[in-house]
Amino acid sequence: MLATIGQQLAGTTYETEVSGGAIAALLLIYLLFAVALYLFYGFCLMKIFQKAGLPGWWGFVPLVNMWGLVKISGREPWWIILFFIPCVSIVAIIIIYMDVAKAFGKDPIYGLGLAFLGIIFLPMLAFGSSQYVGNPQGGPPASGGYPQQGYGQPYPGYGQQYPGYGQQYPQQGYGQQYPQQGQ
Repeated sequence: MLATIGQQLAGTTYETEVSGGAIAALLLIYLLFAVALYLFYGFCLMKIFQKAGLPGWWGFVPLVNMWGLVKISGREPWWIILFFIPCVSIVAIIIIYMDVAKAFGKDPIYGLGLAFLGIIFLPMLAFGSSQYVGNPQGGPPASGGYPQQGYGQPYPGYGQQYPGYGQQYPQQGYGQQYPQQGQ
């Protein structure tokens, strides 16, 4: 009885062959998609790092871009270690992205969007009008100095006084210099 069932099954087998060329084409398409996605994320991170006053090329280097996110978030450097611990890394990434959102004046919900829907929220942060407002932990800014300002924006607040100088901030433009102490 088993022999007849085996013969019946053997007569109705379906053989599908996939050529090596088709597999190679699929792998090539996958590789191109992965490289395009990596370049997209790198470009978005480059713009975010430039807004925070960090070198833009950090966005394209794998471990360095994690360091840049930790630096923008204001967390201690040992937080990078948490990215390599299974399950803990998920929580660490969520916290880091929530702090990155705060550093750009966004609410923590925006940080959750960065963590879970990065393909949508990273370009919004990178190419949007949001500016780096400083370290959310209260320490020095990510760049070690003042946040990077664009052309025509006051430095750091229009109409405020220079600390200890008694002079007002000028509005920035080409060729203007800031008054030195004693002028």
